Amino acid sequence: MRYGIIRLAAKEDLRSVKELWRECFTTDSAYLDLVFGKLYPLAVLFVFEGADGILSSAFLIPVRYKNENESIGGYYLYGVCTQKTARGEGLAKSVIEYATDYAEKTGGGFVLTRPATGPLFGYYRELGFHVAIKRGMKTCSFPTVFPEHHTNVPTDEISAEELFRLRGKTFPNLFEWDERMLDIIRQAVLLSGGAILASDRIGRGRYMAVEADPQDDTNMLITESDIEDIETCKENIARNAAGFTRSWQSLTFIFPSYYRNVSFDSIEDYALLKPLNNIPERIFKESFFNFAME
Repeated sequence: MRYGIIRLAAKEDLRSVKELWRECFTTDSAYLDLVFGKLYPLAVLFVFEGADGILSSAFLIPVRYKNENESIGGYYLYGVCTQKTARGEGLAKSVIEYATDYAEKTGGGFVLTRPATGPLFGYYRELGFHVAIKRGMKTCSFPTVFPEHHTNVPTDEISAEELFRLRGKTFPNLFEWDERMLDIIRQAVLLSGGAILASDRIGRGRYMAVEADPQDDTNMLITESDIEDIETCKENIARNAAGFTRSWQSLTFIFPSYYRNVSFDSIEDYALLKPLNNIPERIFKESFFNFAME
């Protein structure tokens, strides 16, 4: 591995890390502006700096796990990336281990991450991220025909404060983003062509996060909702179909894997967690994590 130091990033490093992101990730300028203009003050940024500048980086974003008995602060490991010419030298591994040590020393009870590809699940498991956070998926046919075909879905606004309240009320075992992060997440969902629908469109005091499926342009993803019943979700979408601007042939619903009244088509490992500071892993076994900022 080449010589360098790992350190906390300074504001002066943001331009270099932003360029590293341009090289490593498929994203647009608006999303980069959101990450480096709003996420950075809320998150801790680590960089590996070598003789040629910043070669690798990662964020730790504060997140809290809550259930009926515990409230445990921890971190979400996000945006791990390495310059192409420096890959295969263990730089990302060193940054991840440094960030994990930081999380433990600052009292964090866990570090959570969402591997971007299937092979990365094995990579993170080798680094101690061995607790799988699962989610269930169910796809239903939903033939609809609309005159126009665009990529976006309706963009009814929901405040970060209201979303925080509804999520806490809905999910008893939740990795909970705070209001500041939910405001960033709302904007990220909109940039991806999705929306978090609320209030009048689907019923007062309810919400539903919808996104176009990046793998299938005839499928809509319902990535989160406080409406547990699938038929009710479908009815609410159909009732407001005039607000949608493209044709959907199917809907894929994503729920916590511990829901017992849903017959899932599949249950997948969505994220991986490393417990810290002697927090027992059993606490996280039936939990729900969403809005990974992918």
